[in-house]
Amino acid sequence: MQLSRQQRLWITIAVLTGMLLAAMESTVVSTAMPTVIASLGGLARYSWVFSIYLLTSTVSMPIWGKLSDLYGRRSAYLLGISIFLIGSALSGLSQSMNQLIIFRALQGLGAGAIIPLGLTIIGEIYTIQQRAKMQGLFSSVWGIASILGPVLGGFISDNFSWRWVFYINIPFGLLATLVISFSMKNLPIATTKPKIDYAGAISLTALISLLLIVCLESKEISSSLITISLLLICLLLLFAFIYFEKQAVEPILPLSLFQERIFLISSVGNFLLGCVLFGTLSFVPLFMQSVLKSTATEAGKTIMFLLFSWIFSSFISSKLILRFGYRPLVILGMIALVLGNFLLILSINPNSNKYYIYLSIATIGIGMGFATFAILMAVQNQVEHKLLGVVTSSTQFFRNIGGVLGTGILGSMLAFSLAKITAQASNSQIRQELTQIVDNPSIIFDSSTRLNLSFESINIFAQGLSNSLHSIFTICFFLSLLGLLTALLIPSSQSNEFKEISLLEQEKVNTSH
Repeated sequence: MQLSRQQRLWITIAVLTGMLLAAMESTVVSTAMPTVIASLGGLARYSWVFSIYLLTSTVSMPIWGKLSDLYGRRSAYLLGISIFLIGSALSGLSQSMNQLIIFRALQGLGAGAIIPLGLTIIGEIYTIQQRAKMQGLFSSVWGIASILGPVLGGFISDNFSWRWVFYINIPFGLLATLVISFSMKNLPIATTKPKIDYAGAISLTALISLLLIVCLESKEISSSLITISLLLICLLLLFAFIYFEKQAVEPILPLSLFQERIFLISSVGNFLLGCVLFGTLSFVPLFMQSVLKSTATEAGKTIMFLLFSWIFSSFISSKLILRFGYRPLVILGMIALVLGNFLLILSINPNSNKYYIYLSIATIGIGMGFATFAILMAVQNQVEHKLLGVVTSSTQFFRNIGGVLGTGILGSMLAFSLAKITAQASNSQIRQELTQIVDNPSIIFDSSTRLNLSFESINIFAQGLSNSLHSIFTICFFLSLLGLLTALLIPSSQSNEFKEISLLEQEKVNTSH
């Protein structure tokens, strides 16, 4: 069955709408959270509103990818976006913080389908040339979400009820659902009853959930023995998952994929990219505000530089990949990532010029744009069509896992370093003030509370934080070097390889699913 140009257009609009909703969700909610806490209370569980969404969306990604391979893209996508909309509606109806956390978990479960399956659908209905040309448009979704999200969240909270932060998803989500439902209704579906890998799904969910909890809540785990015990359980779950996948007829994440050089390298590369990206997004704004005493707006500019350069390089790479192939672009992206992190190391000190930091961040964004786009295109064109869903979702999955694990480990290192600085303070008053700052860094951003702190405490904290962040970004630099080494291991590709594949791709879509 061949889709008409009009059908492709409507499907593209629907997928873009769904991706924008899912990408914007965290930024919209973050702005509205102070109002939510004022209404529901539960400040102690504040972080779980974000953590649970990240956890369930990440854990479910490979499962949604496999379900789409088994039951078809349309059915899996419609189920995922329906769960997302139900979670959004229930989140808006929440009467307590515990209810909001539970419904956010449901919302995240649906969000785990929207982005990877959206990319899979686009990879399926377009040829490689067409898909490459559209990549700039899809990359812009992240920039729009990051810029529009906080503004929209603040506007809704100030002028309407915070509940509309969640309700606003419903009309746009229903529109995307209707378009996908009708535009893709004639696509073929599986004719044989698939055998679901329940054991693999359960063990993978338990493994990733526990691993994310250890990373996200490491500060709340008081005993190192408990942490070690939880990590050992994770190791046992990993062995169990490998065993179940070897036995399964339709494994959630086929281990045979890791025998494919391109998939294995891309998985490692995405993991490292996630570590560097999330580390940058998490700690650069902190440095700008705490050490350079920049405003929140100026700190936010750093992220905008990253996003805009990411969008720009994705658009450029969509033009270059048809001519040069994916390998040179991945290598170019990783080189830019190494250079950006090296510039960032040179910029991290109390006397930094913020424009050097903007340059460093923009260079990192260029690297992310080239590398992530080329890796996605590579894996989509090097695997069997029946595995398109699982490999596409895996690219986002490994990047998220790298981001969470990397941020958790780097955050623990920062907390340890700051605690050491506090313990070495010269007198009890300085030590007490440093403890207050470490426990609640926001007091150093607020001019009214900042006046209550001594000049010496502020300087000690700024210098200590600068040194700690310098170490963190040095680690990110070495991680980016590892990423470059993985890129060099990617097999060579030629532009004519893409052209040959693209001529056969539409026929493959029409004859198999």
